[in-house]
Amino acid sequence: MKMNPWTLSVLLLLAGPLGADPDWHVEYPDSFCVVEGSTATIPCSFTHPLVDVKKGGAILQVKRVAWCPDPLLCHRSTTNVYDSGNVRADSRFLYLGDLIGNCALKINKTVKQDAKRYYFRFETKADGYTGREGVTVTVTNGEDVKVRSSITDHVVKEGGQVTLTCTSACSFNQLDVHWYRNGHALSETGPALHLSGLTNEDTGDYTCSLDSSRKKSSAPWSLLVVEDEGPLGAGPDWHVEYPDSFCVVEGSTATIPCSFTHPLVDVKKGGAILQVKRVAWCPDPLLCHQSTTNVYDSGNVRADSRFLYLGDLIGNCALKINKTVKQDAKRYYFRFETKADGYTGREGVTVTVTNGEDVKVRSSITDNVVKEGGQVTLTCTSACSFHQLDVHWYRNGYALSETGPALHLSGMTNEDTGYYTCSLDSSGQKTSAPWSLLVVNDEGTGPQGVGHLYCLPFRP
Repeated sequence: MKMNPWTLSVLLLLAGPLGADPDWHVEYPDSFCVVEGSTATIPCSFTHPLVDVKKGGAILQVKRVAWCPDPLLCHRSTTNVYDSGNVRADSRFLYLGDLIGNCALKINKTVKQDAKRYYFRFETKADGYTGREGVTVTVTNGEDVKVRSSITDHVVKEGGQVTLTCTSACSFNQLDVHWYRNGHALSETGPALHLSGLTNEDTGDYTCSLDSSRKKSSAPWSLLVVEDEGPLGAGPDWHVEYPDSFCVVEGSTATIPCSFTHPLVDVKKGGAILQVKRVAWCPDPLLCHQSTTNVYDSGNVRADSRFLYLGDLIGNCALKINKTVKQDAKRYYFRFETKADGYTGREGVTVTVTNGEDVKVRSSITDNVVKEGGQVTLTCTSACSFHQLDVHWYRNGYALSETGPALHLSGMTNEDTGYYTCSLDSSGQKTSAPWSLLVVNDEGTGPQGVGHLYCLPFRP
């Protein structure tokens, strides 16, 4: 088969005049993810023989290196993003390598147009070689930058340690990540922030950013460093108990279960009786002792009225959230205070908010027909577990007196026949599809006494 001269020249250029020898090689990742506006470094290495056997053993020295988006034009300098022989190349692309074996490339302030496949080329005095595979750079918007922790708790004892990791759609192993505590830049950089030998000075809100301008910054992650015993933590009697996570359907009303315990007397105060004077729910454990950001505070009547405290000052700290919105999706903490001290539950409870579009009625029986005197349990289900949701029930569009995730019907009569729906709020906006129930007599006939031909009421 004959090959035209242009195709042949392209293949030779890609292979390189020295490409037949495996010692001529460029190694870089096949793909690389960069967050728009950030700075990232593409790892790269290259190898070549130390001597040129074709030139009588002359020592080979690299004279020129270049990065280019087109392997066919990499030997030129007009389209290269970096070229050691061209000072007019794109200044945002910085060569961090050398002429020996490192060919790392740094991209500053990435833009969407940087999303291309790039190739590295190096040349000796006589020949040149372009890495065949290239590396595909993708650019994401970085809106999902988050701080993740090596611990589940936000409260750490003095002397402890924690590792915070900056994450996003991109792998950050080569990104220039900046860290901040309470808005002030830290000297540490990189995707992971290791904190050890913690003291009270490490307490604060931590954020990470993918560039020094902080345009691509994460939401704050709160850390509270306490004394080895804690403010009231000298014994296990000081404790708050709530679920680690809690699911709420948007627009519904839900109650977060919570309980707390404390010693009856203060051994440090000569056995004085301990009485709780203040309780609060807050999204930030560092500020829970204040009242400005708390969703509920017994000492602040201006707290969010949608959050209703159902607990007391003895041991119940349940919190009711009315008409939930997406912005309620946070981690909340409960704090209680005596006259002298205060204690914040360390674990907190993460509230997630779903749209509730998959509300359904499920039955304890497979058939929709039940004999008189029988029983059935209907359960309202969704992506959330409804054990704490205010569920309303309806038959043929009329509200029933029963509420809660499960509706128990027993000793049934013909009056229980109808279409049943459940709703997650009294407005009926988050309502299930109807589930039909037909109650028949022992002979298997319906309300009109007709065997096996049953008529349900008109569906609302």
